[in-house]
Amino acid sequence: MSIVKRLVDKLAGRVIAVGQPYFNARFDRLERIAQEESRFAMGVQIEEARRTNPVVDPQEAGYRVYSQFDQDGILQAIFKRLPSAPKFFVEFGVQDYRESSTRYLLEKDFWRGVIVDPAPDAQDFLQESRLQDTHDIEFRQSFVTAENINSLFANLPCDPGLMVIDVDGVDYYLWEALTVVKPWVVCIEYQSLFGPYLDLSIPYSPDFDRTKFHGSNLAYGASLSAMVRLGKAKGYRLVCGSRFHHDAFFVREDVAGDLPTGSPAQAFTDVQHKESRGKDFELTYLRRREDQRKAIADARVDDLLLKVQRPFRDYIDADGNLLDDRRWEQT
Repeated sequence: MSIVKRLVDKLAGRVIAVGQPYFNARFDRLERIAQEESRFAMGVQIEEARRTNPVVDPQEAGYRVYSQFDQDGILQAIFKRLPSAPKFFVEFGVQDYRESSTRYLLEKDFWRGVIVDPAPDAQDFLQESRLQDTHDIEFRQSFVTAENINSLFANLPCDPGLMVIDVDGVDYYLWEALTVVKPWVVCIEYQSLFGPYLDLSIPYSPDFDRTKFHGSNLAYGASLSAMVRLGKAKGYRLVCGSRFHHDAFFVREDVAGDLPTGSPAQAFTDVQHKESRGKDFELTYLRRREDQRKAIADARVDDLLLKVQRPFRDYIDADGNLLDDRRWEQT
């Protein structure tokens, strides 16, 4: 082999080595765009088919385009029954916004809105995807707390058609504190480990972090029954829940019309995520719900009905089963 050929081969190898990460990233981006466009087209086709064959029960209408699970389809079904709802949303806890419950409304139905997250990733994605150039969406980089939620949203142009609350922590207390606007629809995450009947939440802290609060990474959020009771106090009806994730959908009573009224038992989904951690913060992948409950037995929780704070072990037996306490049925 000539010296020139060896030099050429060596140079070519270096060029490939240097350029490979760029081409890989470029290919990954194009592949992701193609997948998103395919899912978007699927969602549009489903909605076109439902013009002549609508789904009556929103809980059965779920499908995923950009949402984490079936939230996109459920929201489409709800807003078809709320034609006068403002096409304006607020979502907080969006991470980078690639996967969210409002992006499909933004792109398909040309809603406008505000998204909030303490990390800047969503702003980077809005610029990269050019969504901010083609749609009316504003990113606000901020923690949302019970103390700042009303000032944060005081200048919204109207009551949002949709507010999505998903912060993996003090969701209950954020909704409780919100008074400056009354969204038509609230989609909020609950903690399925607490079951459908107990009125429990983790204690409030403005800087809550689920892993710092409890090393298991599992002690966060509030129960579905607690969310239902809060919703009723604020003038909302539980319409349905996600079939695949711990999200509940509430609609304001004065605009809900003939949308169904669900119960905690009907809307509840026992989510089987494996995201537990051990003492050294390593993933332990606990699968059984009983084992997950035992892992957070020492975590303190607020009993929102009895107005006391207790360790979670007071609500489970030795095997990790929830005690059958259906107090919500009598109140």
